[in-house]
Parts: sequence; structure tokens; C-alpha cells
Amino acid sequence: MSYLFYYPIYFIKNFYDVIRKSILFFEHKISILTLAALKINMPQFIAEIDVMPHKALLDPQGKAVLMGLKNLSIHSVNDVRVGKHIQLNITANNEQEAFEIAEKACKNLLHNPIMETYHISIHPHNNQ
Repeated sequence: MSYLFYYPIYFIKNFYDVIRKSILFFEHKISILTLAALKINMPQFIAEIDVMPHKALLDPQGKAVLMGLKNLSIHSVNDVRVGKHIQLNITANNEQEAFEIAEKACKNLLHNPIMETYHISIHPHNNQ
């Protein structure tokens, strides 16, 4: 008997949650579409990021490549450092804003500050 008493309240609460989640979903989709529409006219930039190990650290990948080169009778190479090259396509108002976006990506995700350094170069994107 008590289950029947609480059922309408439970139903109303769940119905409210469904409506609220639906509104949030559509607001999110509309904001994404609005953002995409705004980005159409904004300039595009390419951020090229080179992430390299610190010079003071050993580079086992670099040593392996150096040994491979020696095995191929390429003796004129003295040292090899192996890193990562990352390219980001960025939509921003200007080159400085694109640089700030790329730097934030580097600091928060793309490099390990204990073991690696990074260098960012920004170029305008040619829409061809």
C-alpha cells in the first residue's frame, strides 16, 4: 500500500529528471552548433610542437637509432635525440591566442615537464 502512495512522487521526480536532462542535452548541442558557426569565419592556425627529452637525461631511443646507424656504416652521425612532433589545427582570433592555446595543451597534456622540453611554432593555415 505504501508503494502505491510513493509511486506518483517517484514518477514525477523521474519525469522531471528526464526533462531536465533533455534540456541540458539540447542546450549543449545548440552551444556546439553556435560555436561551430562562429568558428567558420575565424582564422585557422597550425601549431607545430616539438617535444624533446632534456639534454641531461639519457635517451635510450636515440642510442638505439645511433647504434642502428653505425650498423648501417653511417659513422658521421655523432648523437641522436628522439622526440615527438605534434601538429595542432587551431581556430583562434590571432596568432597570439593560437600560441596560448598550444602552450596550454603542452603544459597540461603533451609534455612531461620533468623529462621533456617543448618548442611551439605557429603558422597560418592555408585553406586550399
